[in-house]
Amino acid sequence: MKTISLLLSLITISIASAQNAETINIPEGIVYNYGGANLNERATKLINDNLSNSNYYTILTNNFVVGPELWKRFQKIKKLQKMKGDVSLRVNRVQHSAKLSQNLDDSKLIWDEFRKEITGPYKIRKANEKELKYFWSVISFNIDEPLLVVETENHNYILNLLQSNLKLLWLDEAPRSE
Repeated sequence: MKTISLLLSLITISIASAQNAETINIPEGIVYNYGGANLNERATKLINDNLSNSNYYTILTNNFVVGPELWKRFQKIKKLQKMKGDVSLRVNRVQHSAKLSQNLDDSKLIWDEFRKEITGPYKIRKANEKELKYFWSVISFNIDEPLLVVETENHNYILNLLQSNLKLLWLDEAPRSE
């Protein structure tokens, strides 16, 4: 009887633990390292705080990448055109332009433009398969959580933060699911 009770207790604990860790479907060939529910919760709160407060930049550091899809639009913004840090990415044998912010002031300018695009309700969630495939195609490193998507009515944005300090590493626009 003690064995059955112990077994049931272990199964219950195991199920409860599994419910806390949200897993996603990882496409074949992509290296994706989970960071845990607590890490993603902290990252989500940090993103929310930095989006909702116009003088809050705790997510930023001197350098982060604006990926090629978002940079297609952002490079047309006059105050971002003067920034240094051009990056060329090769995706499926095609060259794409991206931008690497060079200092905290540039990082703030980019974040402010991103913040302006979040005009209505938004949802922060994990990336889906299509978004993971896109992100994997433009990076040259393994994907570590937190990798989150800010989903708005018109755009989906990929944000990859460093696990060590929750600073923004990559900001890009993700393909939309139809």
